[in-house]
Amino acid sequence: MRFGWVIVALLAASLTACQPSGGRLTAHAMALAKQLVAINGTATMTAAQAQHNPALARVNAAHRQEFVDAAALAFAQTFTVGELQDQLSFYQSPGGRAVIDKTPQVGRLYIRNTMLVLDRYRTELGLPNSASKAP
Repeated sequence: MRFGWVIVALLAASLTACQPSGGRLTAHAMALAKQLVAINGTATMTAAQAQHNPALARVNAAHRQEFVDAAALAFAQTFTVGELQDQLSFYQSPGGRAVIDKTPQVGRLYIRNTMLVLDRYRTELGLPNSASKAP
């Protein structure tokens, strides 16, 4: 039974260590983090993700608040209240809204551009030449 308490103590210590000030998580920090997650879409599945994994999409829909809370907890454990407020201000600005709106496009372009770079190094990577056809 002592072993269980040791695990609980270690988990509590690791959560405290994850917090930006090493202190307790406050309700204010969690409220700010939840606002941030709602604005930046951290816990939101895209249509493409849902199509790729319908089972996960069903779980996400059924347990949406738990995913939001998990994302908010990660933000609250990582950033100070001031940093959370700064992020909220940014994402509420025109530039911040543009970042949110254009991030999926940036992701698609990054993958395409990375594939073009990797294609140039196929030989180094031990991959067949893209011009050769499989039998």
